[in-house]
Amino acid sequence: VLSKCFAADQNMTKPLLRRVNRSHGKVTLLALAAYAGNKEYVRHQACQYLIDVICRGKMDSFRTKDIMVSIKSPRPIG
Repeated sequence: VLSKCFAADQNMTKPLLRRVNRSHGKVTLLALAAYAGNKEYVRHQACQYLIDVICRGKMDSFRTKDIMVSIKSPRPIG
């Protein structure tokens, strides 16, 4: 599903990856994958695109810091 969404519209995929999932500790899908150590998901082209946008400073979001912290230093969920 992520691949199809990303292929259809890269910019519309970013909000999906940054959306806060309240049922899993109020974290984003990308952060959840990083916390869980799901390297395959984080390695996905859509996730890498989002990480690149964040690293280049082209995204203003209150969740940006949370995403980068989760990728650099994953913490256990719970």
